[in-house]
Amino acid sequence: MIATFCTSEREIIAAVKSQHWTDDLRHHVTNCAHCQETIAMTTMLKNFSTIDTEHPLPMYRIIWLKAQYARKEERLSTLDLVALGGMTLVGIAGLLGLLVWRFPQLFAGVFDSAARTAPGFTNVFSDGAPLAVIIGALVLVWGLTRGSFPAER
Repeated sequence: MIATFCTSEREIIAAVKSQHWTDDLRHHVTNCAHCQETIAMTTMLKNFSTIDTEHPLPMYRIIWLKAQYARKEERLSTLDLVALGGMTLVGIAGLLGLLVWRFPQLFAGVFDSAARTAPGFTNVFSDGAPLAVIIGALVLVWGLTRGSFPAER
C-alpha cells in the first residue's frame, strides 16, 4: 500500500464509478502509482457492492447476544463447570428422592428386593427423611457454590 496522497484521487474515484475518463486523467494514472492503487481498490469495492448475497446478515441484536454468550462462556472455569455438574446431580437425586417419597408404590419392587438383602432397610425411608435429605443437599450445594457465580449488574 502506498502511503502518499494524490490531489486527483476524488476525480479518479468518480471516473471509475461513472466510467467517464478524460485524456488528462488517463495520462495522470499512467504516471501516478497512488491513483493506480485507487483504481484497483475502487474497482474491487464496486464489484463487491454489486454481488448479491444468498443469506442476509443477521440482525445486530442477534450478533450482540451471541457475543455476550461467548464472553460469558469464556469466563466459566473448570471449577464452575464441576459445581454446575454437582448441582445437576444433586437436583436429579433430589427429584428421584421426591418421587420415591411421594410415590412409593412405583418403587415397591426395588424396596422389597432391597429389604430382603439388607434387614432394616425399609425403616430408612421414614415419612420426612427424603425431603430432609433433599433440602440438606440443596443447602449444602448452595453454600459451597454461592461465591462461584457473582451476579453482574
